[in-house]
Amino acid sequence: MKYSCLVADDEKLARELIKDYLAQVDQLELKAECKDGVEVIKALQDQKIDILFLDIQMPHLKGTEVVKSVGDKLPAVIFTTAYDQYAVQAFDLQAVDYLLKPFGFERFLAAVNKAIEKLSSAQKVDSSIKSEYMMVKSDYKLVKVKFEDIIYIESLREYIRIHTTNDKIVTLDTMKNMEELLPANLFIRIHKSFIVAFDKIKALHGNQIDIDDNTVIPIGRSYKNGLMERFSD
Repeated sequence: MKYSCLVADDEKLARELIKDYLAQVDQLELKAECKDGVEVIKALQDQKIDILFLDIQMPHLKGTEVVKSVGDKLPAVIFTTAYDQYAVQAFDLQAVDYLLKPFGFERFLAAVNKAIEKLSSAQKVDSSIKSEYMMVKSDYKLVKVKFEDIIYIESLREYIRIHTTNDKIVTLDTMKNMEELLPANLFIRIHKSFIVAFDKIKALHGNQIDIDDNTVIPIGRSYKNGLMERFSD
């Protein structure tokens, strides 16, 4: 299993060092890099990130302010900073680790292992309590949607459309939240605008897939490797 990572630091050399370390760990996959706190918040809204390497002293928003802004839906956070005075605050914010610059690969790897352990534990808890359906708001009522009935989910800017075997349900929600609600073993995001039920995929050709209701869906460039790995499992 690969863990998606975001590297946030206003210094290019610092980002390049972490990216070099990431490239040496097979389980890690760089999804985005940011130069300030505002970019981090937008990146977290746009895609699912498992591990966030977050500098503290950045323009516009400090790393600690980013964590407070995002709230409970944060990925595993590893702070990377040249200042030791934020350590207590960082751990109060439930950070996985606090890397004091300059740090070497061995120290980096220790922090990554902590993050992976935390994520693995959370996944076990999620899988044990996950139900077979979800409730969504649509047309002023709560609608029960069984996971087994979902074919794919489509982004409509502020809304999403859930295509099921017998209905199309529109609800005010985000793709990121949908990813967190849906069982990861049953669904996969293949594009910034599409999540599909893996068992409903009929064929893959070029940069698109065919699914059970004869819809053709494009595969986003940044999602293709994850899809191919899923097929090879």
